[in-house]
Amino acid sequence: MKLILREKNEYIIRFDKSEELLAKLKKFCQQQKIKAAAFTGLGACQQLVLSHYDVDKKKYSDLKLKQKMEINNLTGLVATMKKDTLIHLHGIFSDKGMNVRGGHVKSLVVAATCEIMLKKLNKKLEREYSRKIGLNLMK
Repeated sequence: MKLILREKNEYIIRFDKSEELLAKLKKFCQQQKIKAAAFTGLGACQQLVLSHYDVDKKKYSDLKLKQKMEINNLTGLVATMKKDTLIHLHGIFSDKGMNVRGGHVKSLVVAATCEIMLKKLNKKLEREYSRKIGLNLMK
């Protein structure tokens, strides 16, 4: 991971081959003391775990993909929960046949590069667990 550019509260960050994006981004936010942010990204991945949340069952179903795919779009938020940094990430991906998959991203290993534009927010964004929904919701 490399910080390419910083202007005030905006960052351009490059993630490199074989890095696990969520873990590295979480560490970056902790080091920079970022408590709230919004980010987007693009690039390529070689391993991916996508999830779909069934609201009625309050349960995720996972799809593990071990193939090189384009990252067409990543959209996410950074928040805190009980002093821990949480990354909430969704994405759209395409394979070499240009077939598209998307969903909640649980894990993403970079293939060539992944470029993230992150905007730090000045306030703290917090989450708490909702029994009714079964998710960590913003409060």
